[in-house]
Amino acid sequence: MAVIQTHPDHAILGEALQLIEEVAVHVNEQVRRSENQKRVEEFQSKGVQLGALIKPYRYMIKEGVVKVSIGPSDAGAALRSDAKPTKEVHQFILFNDIFVHVKKDSLKSGALHIAISSHCDK
Repeated sequence: MAVIQTHPDHAILGEALQLIEEVAVHVNEQVRRSENQKRVEEFQSKGVQLGALIKPYRYMIKEGVVKVSIGPSDAGAALRSDAKPTKEVHQFILFNDIFVHVKKDSLKSGALHIAISSHCDK
């Protein structure tokens, strides 16, 4: 229900509404960061050691999986009808200041491969 613009409390209620919206945005952002922190902890429990990357100022923004199909590795295999492409699964984690690439095959072998890209606009 809207307050009529001529009502004496209209300006005060408008300011209060603005403050409430700002608080709601802040709370939602903190909830999202908390959920993302739990996801980082899940990665670590699956063998993705991100401990050295965890910093008080760093937070995860998004994570996802990309499946890449790579053609046969030799020219002769490319001509055979039974040649199947190799499929690799890659995990990506975007933090506020770095981009992390984890090759999932390396989790199975125990030789973890993490590539980190960093870019700061300072």
